[in-house]
Amino acid sequence: MPWSLFRLERNTELASRSGLAGPRHREGELEVELMTQVTQRPPFGEDSPASGSRPVDRVRHRTVQAGGLEVPILEAGSGPLVLCLHGFPDHAASWAGLLDRLAQEGYWAVAPALRGYWPGGAAPDGSYRTSSMGQDVLALIEALGREQADLIGHDIGAAAAYAAASLDATRVRKLVGMAVSYGPQLGAAFVTDGDQQRRSWYMFFFQTAMAEAAVELDDFAFIDRLWREWSPDYELPDAERAALKETLRAQES
Repeated sequence: MPWSLFRLERNTELASRSGLAGPRHREGELEVELMTQVTQRPPFGEDSPASGSRPVDRVRHRTVQAGGLEVPILEAGSGPLVLCLHGFPDHAASWAGLLDRLAQEGYWAVAPALRGYWPGGAAPDGSYRTSSMGQDVLALIEALGREQADLIGHDIGAAAAYAAASLDATRVRKLVGMAVSYGPQLGAAFVTDGDQQRRSWYMFFFQTAMAEAAVELDDFAFIDRLWREWSPDYELPDAERAALKETLRAQES
């Protein structure tokens, strides 16, 4: 399973208001907007509607049947649908703060677990290709009773978002991709760019027979190492770290 690194927590509209959005251009049927990296969490100050309670307290959990899968989702708010698609080393709960922020802004924010990220969530067809995850995204939009959704994808979640838009662009209003670029550039860099090959070493390592044992060893010390290397200025709270490891551990149960 290919997994990656950054933690960005704002949608396009919020980024545009704060001056983070960059120039736009078209790539095929998609309009692409470049954005600067965001590393802070959404603010919850004294003047915020969220003051006095934690974001996670207002996030709901349920299971939705979509595309032959029983998909666990986290959700908050009501309004236009926004799907937040996680990457690695993250899971659906990593979006909790953003779900709450989007709900305050008038959106129905939903973070599904991607296929393979929950007990019993193995792909029924054995496929973990981005095209299959793109189909899952479209199936979830339909299962939630909507014609369209905004997509926010990080890492493999970004690839799933791009795949969904490529399969049926009419179902996607806006798309925000993080950490993984749209188009063939990343694949080309795997072949030609030594710096990218070093940054993506774990993807190649995950293809080996020793990967599962190495990742699980010593209470997922591998995951702790990736967080230290990729986010040296951010300390993942103990409760979030434990929840993430439990998600990864449950995949093996």
